[in-house]
Amino acid sequence: MLGIEAIQSVLPHRYPFLLVDRILEVAEDGSRAVGLKNVTINEPFFQGHFPGYPIMPGVLIIEALAQTGGAALLRRAEAAGKLAVLAGVDGFRFRRPVVPGDTLRLEVTLTRFRGSVGKLQGRALVDGQVVAEGEVEGLLAQRTRTALRVDNASRAEQVLRSVGWIEQIEREGDLLLLTMPPEHQFELSVLLHAHGIAIGELRAQSRTLEEVFLDVTGTDAGSDGQEVA
Repeated sequence: MLGIEAIQSVLPHRYPFLLVDRILEVAEDGSRAVGLKNVTINEPFFQGHFPGYPIMPGVLIIEALAQTGGAALLRRAEAAGKLAVLAGVDGFRFRRPVVPGDTLRLEVTLTRFRGSVGKLQGRALVDGQVVAEGEVEGLLAQRTRTALRVDNASRAEQVLRSVGWIEQIEREGDLLLLTMPPEHQFELSVLLHAHGIAIGELRAQSRTLEEVFLDVTGTDAGSDGQEVA
């Protein structure tokens, strides 16, 4: 089970768009996840949807399912250093309104995975009754990387391997490519300075069109995809 702090360490979403309060279960292979969303009158979307007759927008129920699916996809080996983002929806049906006081049970099951794209069958339930169901498509997209050039790349890599908020380190000659939250760049500078490592370059690295294309299509264009039992 994942509480809200653990969820925030996995998903990038924050208030008011983090729509999962708890992950009750998630398969180690990313094939299934179950989440909970407690719907209260304090939700900001109820101010306009609708005054005097609050109903949770259907698109946000889909988003809550997608976020639960993201927690599942990020368990896969292919997910190292990546984000799970919503890439598509299909065949959704809404059975009854979701209103303040409801607790949404969010169930997603992976049915297909190809390249970096997973298709998940999702359904949302309230008190055991299905209120929405359909298919969501999640994309494992590469996080923005921080490009770091220093006077001693080997020493810097050794130091940074022990830093918890650096998820992945790739090396291209004297250039280190770090998968990390951008808000830690100042801490990164302080850490390297403390170890006597001079920084020659520190910047966010933009992704190429080819990298975006590979995220969407996968590296094996000739494959029909992997069916998940």
